Amino acid sequence: MDQLGIVLLVGVLIISAWLIIPRIFPHPQMNCTRCEGSGAVDEKWPNPDEPSGWHELKGPCPKCEGKGKVRAA
Repeated sequence: MDQLGIVLLVGVLIISAWLIIPRIFPHPQMNCTRCEGSGAVDEKWPNPDEPSGWHELKGPCPKCEGKGKVRAA
């Protein structure tokens, strides 16, 4: 029974460290290069498959999901 308590304590410590450490040391983030940190895009580029000949993208940035920041690799 004593070993079970130690294993349980170690498990709780590992799980709590897994949850707390990322909040203390967050991943470095940088501004999104597609939306330039605004979180929104308004782009237009040629696409012969579209009836108008252009593909348009307006709304939240698909790269950063509208947050304006991405993780630094």
